[in-house]
Amino acid sequence: MRSVEPNPREVEHDGICQVTSIDKRGRGVCTFDQQIYRVPYTLPGEAIRIRRPQYPHEREVTLLEVLGHSKHRQAPGCNFYGKCPGCTLRHLTESFELHHKVNQLR
Repeated sequence: MRSVEPNPREVEHDGICQVTSIDKRGRGVCTFDQQIYRVPYTLPGEAIRIRRPQYPHEREVTLLEVLGHSKHRQAPGCNFYGKCPGCTLRHLTESFELHHKVNQLR
């Protein structure tokens, strides 16, 4: 996944938050300024730096940097990871992916 350079006009929209869970689509869920956001390619327990959306009704944010990695993170093993929407869970360890999928069925 490529890093995103901050636009100087958007710096006030950047923030740091802690991912608390993942949703059914595999996006990390975090709370920042009392708003719940979805963050692709993140895992519970990770501290992340995000760029909040310009419009308040948007709930998916841009991941700028993972500051602290989860023990459930692994190398994705795919050259197209982060570019192709087909591998959104490739960064999860096999055991955590299974745990996540079983919980989605409950």
